[in-house]
Amino acid sequence: MKIVYVIPNNMERYTILNGWVNVLQKYGHKCIPWNNKQKTAFDVFDEEDVDMILMFVNNYTEDIYKCLEERPFVRTVFFADSFFSTNENAKDLLLKSQEWGCPEILCTKYESGIEYDTLKNKIISPPAVDKYIHIDGQSTNFIQSDIAFIGPCPKEHENIIYNICKNTELNIKIFDNVVWDVPQYIGKVQYEFIKYILPSAKMVLCPSYNDIIPSTLMYDNICITLYPNMFEEFGAINKDKITDIFECLNNKEYRVRPKPIISQHTYNHRVKVALDKLGIE
Repeated sequence: MKIVYVIPNNMERYTILNGWVNVLQKYGHKCIPWNNKQKTAFDVFDEEDVDMILMFVNNYTEDIYKCLEERPFVRTVFFADSFFSTNENAKDLLLKSQEWGCPEILCTKYESGIEYDTLKNKIISPPAVDKYIHIDGQSTNFIQSDIAFIGPCPKEHENIIYNICKNTELNIKIFDNVVWDVPQYIGKVQYEFIKYILPSAKMVLCPSYNDIIPSTLMYDNICITLYPNMFEEFGAINKDKITDIFECLNNKEYRVRPKPIISQHTYNHRVKVALDKLGIE
């Protein structure tokens, strides 16, 4: 198949979509990236014989809607995340297109919630490990840390990161496309470099609901997350008030060995569920 995917506008969405793309390419499908800020849907669909489109709901625009409405044969897989409800235009288009069965599959992170309960064709597809990225991950001396954080961070949780950075005794490293006004900020990070950051950290902070959590646990590191209930199967640890960092670092009880992440929670598993539902081998 020839698959077009809309390039997401932040790292959290990019890691999820890139995980799917890596798997689909291994299956032999041709995946074509599309920056919808530089080229319209009309141009893309005229230039390419598109068999499938992958995209986050936030990137859903009127021109994409019209192209898909005219091409009911195009298979459609959309992703909804915690940010999509802020884009009212995209949300309206989603509700309109669901009337004629688009998307065929809507991948959500959550089992239920106000944003998702009324949506059709929903499958639960939590973030997973991109084994094609992490298969050769290893600790690297120059980025070793006590605590690592990889953005983005939801606005309402930024105070957690700033409070931790007040502790100058800890080796803290922050990687994010958004600049943090603290000395611990290292800079932007390429997705492919994450496989060195995670195994180099004693502890990883995960204030966002993304694939940093299962990827961290794959390396058997301490993972602090604000979403413990959704990650019980991963063995993630919850510390809402992160005040006893030294205790976490030194207490082996915080090292909960997760189930075999690489064999149960990779994007290979997520893609297979979706393709089976679509009837595609």
